[in-house]
Amino acid sequence: MGFDKYGKSLTRRDLLIKGGKAALAVGAGLSLDPVLSGCATIGPNETAPVIYPPLRSHKIQPPKDGCMIGFRYLTIETRRIVKSYGEKLGQKPSIFILHWSYKIFSNFPMLSAVEAAIEGVTPFIFVIVSSDLTEIIKGKHDQQITRFAEEAIRFGENYGGFIINTMWEMNIDNKNPSFNHPWCRQPESFKKAWKHIWQVFEDNGANEYATWMIEYHADYPLEGYYPGDSFVDWIGLSAYNRTFQQKYRGYRYLNDLISGPYNYFRRRYENKPIMQAEFGTTIGRDQPEWLIKAFQTIKSKPGIKAAIYWDKAAIQLGDDHTLSEESLKTLKQILEDAYFIMAK
Repeated sequence: MGFDKYGKSLTRRDLLIKGGKAALAVGAGLSLDPVLSGCATIGPNETAPVIYPPLRSHKIQPPKDGCMIGFRYLTIETRRIVKSYGEKLGQKPSIFILHWSYKIFSNFPMLSAVEAAIEGVTPFIFVIVSSDLTEIIKGKHDQQITRFAEEAIRFGENYGGFIINTMWEMNIDNKNPSFNHPWCRQPESFKKAWKHIWQVFEDNGANEYATWMIEYHADYPLEGYYPGDSFVDWIGLSAYNRTFQQKYRGYRYLNDLISGPYNYFRRRYENKPIMQAEFGTTIGRDQPEWLIKAFQTIKSKPGIKAAIYWDKAAIQLGDDHTLSEESLKTLKQILEDAYFIMAK
């Protein structure tokens, strides 16, 4: 099977037509068992389970079998929300994305990270780079990055590893007004800036704990941004089924969104664990059905070792993919499958 420059299968259209929109409404009494067990076609030359080489030191290791499940919720009250998921789902998530506003040039989010760790949950830190990439490359912000790294070490010495990401979705076309990140469409500068930040962490010893995840948007070209195996621990994908996009991209299940990119990275970087770092669908009556199929897809791709649902409204995009009460009930059933790893 061939792939285009987006990493998409050349027969994707045929697959979409064949797949259609099957009715899987939980409310109709359908059991989740046949949906989630023995459900999937494993990719070319891939067997289950996929076992990746161990990462060094205290980094977050991909499980040998199964997939860690996490959430992002718009809050600074990490511990309270983690406990809330535990109450609603019967289990706390393995991973929790901390509050959004942390900057690589400010302080490490110690309180939120500690709150997650106390609950047995891996903290995931998205750090904002608001500066010109050339300033980072030239070392203008090294002092601030060093401070962040030193505080990360203090966390790591007491609580272990954490996941970190920066300059996410860098492969998006910067002409798209909905996703106009300042670091997009600058592959060479992106790679140099990424490696520079990584090196500051390395020089200070923070990479003993910092697990670096690079995140690609599934709808845009995938080539040209990879900084090298030494600088990446996990490869992540961002993929959404949003109402405002359906008029020109159609209604898409997670399998439609990520199959091409997943195969692209499994073939090219087979030793790098894959994370579904962002996924979601617009809230509505069809959300539970979409989730059933999404977790079916995750289970069908054994190279995916972590998946994080973004339980939030994307106000700037005019989209709301928070989980409805019916969706939470559906998720509780889905996550009873031991393949989906929750907090211990």
